[in-house]
Formats: sequence, C-alpha cells, structure tokens
Amino acid sequence: MGKHNTVFFVAWRYLMARKRHSAVNLITAVAAAGVMVATMALVCVLSVLNGFEETVVQAFGLFDPELKIEPSEGEMLNTDTIVLQKALENDNIEAVTMTLVQQGLAMYDGVQMPVTVMGVDDSFGKVVVIDSLMMGGAWRIESEGSYATVSVGVTSKLSILSDYVNPIELYVPRRGVRVNVARPDNAFRKGYIYATGNFAVQQENHDAATIMMPLDMMQMLYGREPNEVSAIWLKLKNANNIRKTERALQQQLGTHFEVLNQKEQQHDYYRIMKIEKWITFLILVFILLIAVCNIIGSLSMLLIDKKDDIATLHALGADSQMVFRIFAVEGWLISVVGAVTGVIAGIALCLLQQRYGLIRMSTEVFAPSYPVAIRWTDVLTVFATVLVLGALAAQYPARMLKRNDLTAKE
Repeated sequence: MGKHNTVFFVAWRYLMARKRHSAVNLITAVAAAGVMVATMALVCVLSVLNGFEETVVQAFGLFDPELKIEPSEGEMLNTDTIVLQKALENDNIEAVTMTLVQQGLAMYDGVQMPVTVMGVDDSFGKVVVIDSLMMGGAWRIESEGSYATVSVGVTSKLSILSDYVNPIELYVPRRGVRVNVARPDNAFRKGYIYATGNFAVQQENHDAATIMMPLDMMQMLYGREPNEVSAIWLKLKNANNIRKTERALQQQLGTHFEVLNQKEQQHDYYRIMKIEKWITFLILVFILLIAVCNIIGSLSMLLIDKKDDIATLHALGADSQMVFRIFAVEGWLISVVGAVTGVIAGIALCLLQQRYGLIRMSTEVFAPSYPVAIRWTDVLTVFATVLVLGALAAQYPARMLKRNDLTAKE
C-alpha cells in the first residue's frame, strides 16, 4: 500500500470507527451535519434565485423583442440608410417593426398624467404577441387611424372607458419652440385618440404609464419624418441563432447602431439580479464558514482521543509530516461527507419543489409557488467552496499537532 493510500485509509478509519469517548463521535457528527445544512441551504437558495431570474426572463420575453436595433448616439435612427436596409435582409429575420418612443401629457375627463407614448406600425403584432397581453378590450392600431391601446396603469389613473365616444387628449411639445409664459399652449400640439383596450406586460416601466398608437399618426403629431424612428424590433426565424444573428448585424451596421438581445435590453435589471445572487451567496458562505469551523473542534477532540495511536504511528515509522496529513485528510473528509450529503439533500428538495410546489408564495404575481431552477455550475461552485473551506479549517489543528511533535523531539 502506497504512502498516500495509507494516509487516506487511516484517516477514513479514524472518521468512521467508534471513538473511545462518545463526545468525540457527537462533535464529529455535529460538524458534518452543520456543513450539510449550510451546503443544502446554498444549493436551495441559489436555485430559487435562478428560478426567479428565469421567471422574469419569461415575463420580459412576452414583450421585449428578440433583437432590437437602436442608434448608438442620439434618440433617432434613419430607416432609409442603405447599410440598415441591407442588414435587415438577413436570412434569419422573420419580421421587422418600427417603433417611436416619446413623452407626452394625457388628459381624460379632466384628469391628466404624464405618459410614455409609443408609436408602432402594422407589423408590431408579428413581432410581439400582443393579444396575449391584453387585459381588456381589443388591440386595434391601424395606419392612419386614431385608435390607441393603453397600459393598465393609464387605465386606472385616468379611469378610461373603451367607449369610442370620449377621446384621450394628448399634448406633446413642439420641436424647437420655446415656452411663452403668456401663451404656454402654443408650445404644445394637441391630438385625440380613442382607447380600444388596455394591456399589461409585467414590466413597471411599460405598465405604469404607456400609450401605444399608430406610428404614422405619432410621427405627424411630434413633427417627425416618416423615416425617423427610435428603434427597430426584430423577430427571428430561428431563436437558437440569436447570438450569431446579433453579431452579424452588429458587424454590418458598425458603430453607429447597437444591436441588443433581450438581456442587453434589460441590462441594469439583470445586473442587479446577478449582484443580489452573489451577495446572497457570500452571506451564506459566512454561515458555512461558521459551520466548517466545527471541524477544528472535532479534530482537536480527536487528537486527544487518538493520543496513544499517534505514539503507535510514530513507533511504526510514521514521521510528523505523515501524521499531520492523516488528521488534515480526516478533517477534509468531514467536509466532504457534509458537502456530498448537503448537495444531494439540496437537489432533492429543489426537485420536490419543482414537482409539487411545496412552499407557496404569499402572492401569485410571479408564480403560485417559489420557482426553482437547478444550475450545475452553481452546484459545482458550492461543492468546491465547501471542500476548500473544509481543507483550510482542517489545517489548523493538524499543524498544531505537527508543531507539538517537532517540539517534543527537540
């Protein structure tokens, strides 16, 4: 039997064999159980955070386009650009829609509120399945029409009725005109639109104060040219090639345009979610560190229990380095046992939650029960973290033993 195998064999025997003092068995079991519970908590919490992230991604996917083209500078892009027209001939593009986003003031039955006005063309329904987002009424936005669809926030604030009798008054600023204190109304254009229904996309920035209206009417109202839009929304034939198509379009369009996928369109939100996830991970790692520190107490008690065995090992020819490695490996094995059982228990709980929804949410805004998504990269990260912390915790008592042995020999 090789030296390394001997070290592992003796360490495993010391871990599994009954000790002379029952308190040592209890402390070892508590140390392993602490590591197991902390590991299980890490796996479960990270999986729940992943579940929330995927739920949000699905919610954003209902409205955000698969790809979006925006100007890299300024707020408008010119749709007549030859480079842009060639780029839109990409074989993977199924549908294209133009959008224009500006600010305005809506008034209905004497109540007013600032709103975000979004102009869309007739192809908008080919890129976004808007019918699935309608909460009431119907989607009816046509070229050269005066119909609009409003968000649930606007409907609630203005108490709008889809009666086609009372229009929404929309005030927008005139471009290049300064406000005259004597006649401030001259600095604004006024338009009338009729609400045909309301929608909700589960995004606060859209649901709170958005009005969607025909693009051509909005361009005329805001004094924009027919070729001026804020962004171009794209639907792809093969969603699996989003990255490839995004890179190809960006290369064709150059630095004057930005091509954004759904995650890049919500960059700040996803960044916050990532930060929240890994801050939670670090907090739980500190709890895990406290649990791992129990290994120090377990090894210290074991050193007292195996004092005679250490002398026997020295008599058989084991040097201080070998004895040090035996107890260091045993401390590491305690963390391995805790990590393996904790990962298995954590994955089992996550699978049960996925299958049966054991833990329900107080509100069903996102889902009836806590969403769970197991990512094996997270599981491996947790497992590696536990093993590293366990190995570090086992070093201290083992090194104390080695130092004491060397001092005794001197």
